[in-house]
Amino acid sequence: MKPGKTLAKPAKKAAKKSDGESVGGAARAAPASKKSKDKRPPIKVKGPIVVGAREEEYEYVQRETCHCGGGFEVEMEDLKAPTENSGPLDILKSLCIECGSRVDFQFDISSFYDGSEEVFGTNPSQEPPEEDEGGGWLS
Repeated sequence: MKPGKTLAKPAKKAAKKSDGESVGGAARAAPASKKSKDKRPPIKVKGPIVVGAREEEYEYVQRETCHCGGGFEVEMEDLKAPTENSGPLDILKSLCIECGSRVDFQFDISSFYDGSEEVFGTNPSQEPPEEDEGGGWLS
């Protein structure tokens, strides 16, 4: 390059004002926020894990740690009857107390499941408790 010659500079993009309009008067639409939707993290599934007693299920969940290092808290228990493809499953739906990740622990309970829910502290043949005559907890 010879002295005294300058390179052509590329054209600058139109500067933006703080209110979202470009210099030239044309308004630009603000892009929609990707975080505007409430997305829950996917639920991970572990198992089925073979256990010999119901107590082993809760001990297993207490020993497990999340990828973040936190422990799990059982939120719900779900019992699935045996099917053609699998034996009976007890599913403990859990939540990490540190990061909020969800994990469903599936346990193969075929060694002690006899077809009833009495083992799990519920009896489907029992009548539901009668409601309070006083109108419930709000009265």
